[in-house]
Amino acid sequence: MTSDCEVAFKRIPISSRRRAAVYPLSVASVIARCLFAQKSTRNTFVVIEPYGMGDIISLRPMLEVLAQYSQGCKVLIKPIWEDLLPSHPNLQMRPAILPWTSYSSGQKYGVKSLLHGPVGHLIRELRREAPGSIGIDPRGDIRNIFFLYLAGCRQVITLDHYLGTTAKIPSWVAKTVPSDPGARRWQTTEGLLCAAGIAHNSRLSPPCLHSCLPPSSPIRRIRCITTAPWPGRLWPTERWQELMMRLGSAGYLVSGICGPGQANETALALGGAPVFEAASVASWIDAFRSADLLITLDTGPMHLADAMGIPLLALFGPGQQPMWAPSGIHSKTVHHQNVPDFYPCHQVDENIELGKKWMNRITVDEVYSAFEKLIRALC
Repeated sequence: MTSDCEVAFKRIPISSRRRAAVYPLSVASVIARCLFAQKSTRNTFVVIEPYGMGDIISLRPMLEVLAQYSQGCKVLIKPIWEDLLPSHPNLQMRPAILPWTSYSSGQKYGVKSLLHGPVGHLIRELRREAPGSIGIDPRGDIRNIFFLYLAGCRQVITLDHYLGTTAKIPSWVAKTVPSDPGARRWQTTEGLLCAAGIAHNSRLSPPCLHSCLPPSSPIRRIRCITTAPWPGRLWPTERWQELMMRLGSAGYLVSGICGPGQANETALALGGAPVFEAASVASWIDAFRSADLLITLDTGPMHLADAMGIPLLALFGPGQQPMWAPSGIHSKTVHHQNVPDFYPCHQVDENIELGKKWMNRITVDEVYSAFEKLIRALC
């Protein structure tokens, strides 16, 4: 089935043990606020989003508003995503590589590194550079909240649940905003702006950067992304190979795009088709500019292509819709999320096989049929 049908949002079930772990960290966050929060009347912000490409792209509409209506905003992200931020003198990128962004449960749920090493050093720097700022955590992540209070924020604004899950953030820890189950990821930041007292003139628009010209006619150049950072999002290699045979037989020029070190894996899935290895955000953008249409997994570069206006077909297994679905008028998804037994899962090592279960339900016939439908809509 495709995204022409409405998808009912389902929260990711988090184990009772991990939900219970929110409360000790909540108490620790309140203590950190009492010890380190500083008073200030300046309209400055610290935004923390140390995750992937898609997360940063989803932040762009909110950051564009903050840049315009604040006295300054520090954005804590992985340094490789700096080129994805809006260019504005009020925005400053601060590198933040935090342990809980790992797919390993052991690292994801550990907070010891907050007290020493590079993370502790960053916290101490923020206390000096942005004392008394308002912290914004766009994920509902208690670890981010704890970090922001340690960094001296006078207040933290966040979602009422950890992004799309059943883990609830207590309202006595931070100023929480209801998470809308029918919203795209970028739309969830609208409530954060309102809670921060930012009165801008209009509703947020979808992320847009480096817009491309409409695809050529007839459509011939098809790019494919067959790799993803979490194995639970992968589609079987033999199905990619069958899809490539059908596309080649129909006269399409197929090539692959991948990140560093993934060229061999991509070439195998595409049956030896040419592969472009993108080593930076700029190289991903260049690769998309030479594509008429993208067939992709649910991954960060999908959001980049969507923000550029590239027509795309995305294969969704466990990834939540509509939250992570693309927003473009020529962006479609193939999925099996309307079946009664479907439920999304947290992207950690122990859920890899469950993620593959949902990906394995997607057939080559479904993908090719959705592809033909998209082609007809573009012509």
